[in-house]
Amino acid sequence: MASAPNAAAAPPLSAASAASLAAVEPRPADRVFLTDGVSKTYAMTGSSIGYGVGPADLVTAIDTLQSQTSSCPPPSARPPLPPRSPDRRAFVQDTVRVYRGRLGALASAIKPVDHTMSLCGPACTVQCAPRDNLMLQTAIAYARPGDVVVVSAGKYEEAGSFGDVLANACQSKGLAGLITDTGVRDTEDLRVLGFPVFSRSVSIKGTVKETVGPMCEPVSIGGVLVRPGDVMRADADGVVVVRREDAADAVTASQERTDAEAGFIAAYRARRTVMEMCGLAPVLAAKCLVIEE
Repeated sequence: MASAPNAAAAPPLSAASAASLAAVEPRPADRVFLTDGVSKTYAMTGSSIGYGVGPADLVTAIDTLQSQTSSCPPPSARPPLPPRSPDRRAFVQDTVRVYRGRLGALASAIKPVDHTMSLCGPACTVQCAPRDNLMLQTAIAYARPGDVVVVSAGKYEEAGSFGDVLANACQSKGLAGLITDTGVRDTEDLRVLGFPVFSRSVSIKGTVKETVGPMCEPVSIGGVLVRPGDVMRADADGVVVVRREDAADAVTASQERTDAEAGFIAAYRARRTVMEMCGLAPVLAAKCLVIEE
């Protein structure tokens, strides 16, 4: 297999990213689907988005973000959460969100099945009809290792379109997780399996397999537009999308935010005040509130 352009210039990749890049061809691999009787060609996630074949800094950025995450282990193996410290490089979704001026956060209704679940990876997008998981299963079949399957299904809450069976299919392929604006089921099994799942609801109601729709095209989910290959980052606090062309800048901005917060924490532990550290006195004075000491 031919090597990807610029790949040699990038630093060594993690095992997860290496596995994802191993399946990438130097040219887009398109597949043809029939949508409403019309033949359409969809470029599959991985080769056409520039992940692995684009600029080396994008590969490095995604690898850096992925290195800050971990899969959710079974409950019996979960260690207690460590206390936050200045040297802990968390890069949680709120930090990543800073790089775009607080843009990119999905609606708070989309939550993890388990609070310890965390994911990061390029989006493999798919549009599903409400209460129909035909295209979800198709997307899982064609997604590449390291991808996050992102499902837009009309915010329909009364359907469990994804459960432990499909989660095992995803995990066996090395997918990074699933984000959907509809419901999922088998949540206890999902927690034990440890496959990261973020959904709008939990429902035991079944689905059908009737309606075809687009894959690897921009979708709207949680009030945000997600394009194929955009970087998805999610944890207990929520879900954020980072545009693929901004991934390298997001890493830099996130590190700057992490370092700044570490400085604030150290100052507060040294008994500095919020008024002092945040410069609140002039802000309050401008609003005609003066506190006399």
